[in-house]
Amino acid sequence: MTTGERIKNLRSALNLSQPKFGEKIGVSKAVIVNLEIDRVELKDYMINLICRTFDVNPAWLKDGEGQMFLDTPNILLDNLAVEYNLNSTEKKIISNFVNLSEPERNQIIELVKKLIT
Repeated sequence: MTTGERIKNLRSALNLSQPKFGEKIGVSKAVIVNLEIDRVELKDYMINLICRTFDVNPAWLKDGEGQMFLDTPNILLDNLAVEYNLNSTEKKIISNFVNLSEPERNQIIELVKKLIT
């Protein structure tokens, strides 16, 4: 499998269109198209950007080795749960909130502000 095919698989696993995937990492749809069809080489800075943004395993993205995703978010959430004695519902709320898009998070914050004022 090529790096382009892995990017396409990643995008599919995240359920993101090419424009949305590009938006999240700050590039155009055309850049994503060119990466997916292996028209351009996947540079280290793009690898780092994709891996940081989506918690992707760099070895998987570069060479197809290991699992697609890192377990970092689960470890962080588990540590928070222990530190703050969170129950499963509270963990789920936090997990779902941080996985929303920025506009969706802002909408929720605005709603909560209305409830507390």
